[in-house]
Amino acid sequence: MASAVLALPLAAAPVLGLPQPVHEPRDAQQREATVGTATMTADKTLVLRLRSQDGTGAIAEGLFSYAPGDPDYLVVLRHVGPLAPGETVPVRPFADEKGATRAPRR
Repeated sequence: MASAVLALPLAAAPVLGLPQPVHEPRDAQQREATVGTATMTADKTLVLRLRSQDGTGAIAEGLFSYAPGDPDYLVVLRHVGPLAPGETVPVRPFADEKGATRAPRR
C-alpha cells in the first residue's frame, strides 16, 4: 500500500534520503505539463513529490511512496516511464478513462 507524508519539513528531505523539493518549471508550458517529480531510490521504491493548485489559488503538496510489490507500483512506474535507481523525472498529470485527472487508486 502506498504511503503519504504531507507535513514533512522540506529541510529534512536530504537528510532522510528523499527527493529535494519540486522546483518550479521555468516556462508556463512546462508548469502545465507536470504535477511534480518521481525518484527511484536504491531499493527501487518510487517516491513521488506532487503539487496541485485549484482555481482559488489553494496549493496542495504530497509525498507518496510506492515500494515494489505495492498494488499500484507497476501502474505508477508505467506512468512515469523508464526510471533507474537514483534518477528523477517529471510527472505528468494522471488521467482516468473518462479524461478526468486523478492519482492512482488508494
